[in-house]
Amino acid sequence: MKPSLKDVLRESHIAVVVIVVLLGQGVLRLVQLLLLSATNAVDFLTEAFRYPYFHASYKSIPNFQSFSLLIFAALPFFAVAWILSTWMFAAGPFQAVITYVANLRRSDD
Repeated sequence: MKPSLKDVLRESHIAVVVIVVLLGQGVLRLVQLLLLSATNAVDFLTEAFRYPYFHASYKSIPNFQSFSLLIFAALPFFAVAWILSTWMFAAGPFQAVITYVANLRRSDD
């Protein structure tokens, strides 16, 4: 009898590598989001100190657009990692990777 796709992916390291790459891409987008927020806060504070009576609200719309774009860019990576790990290992992505690494270390001993 031929093994199913799920069994083949579980025996190879492909599923775990894909989950780790998807989580890494999602975390990368969140780090970009944090850096963008930090630079926007620094820009706002420097403008506030430089021009104390000037209201710089015109900059808030592009900042919100880039914020929402990065959030919506990170969510699909986490969602696909969660769906794949739930289908393959019946656990969340972090728990699936931790369990897989523990099983891999146990099998090496």
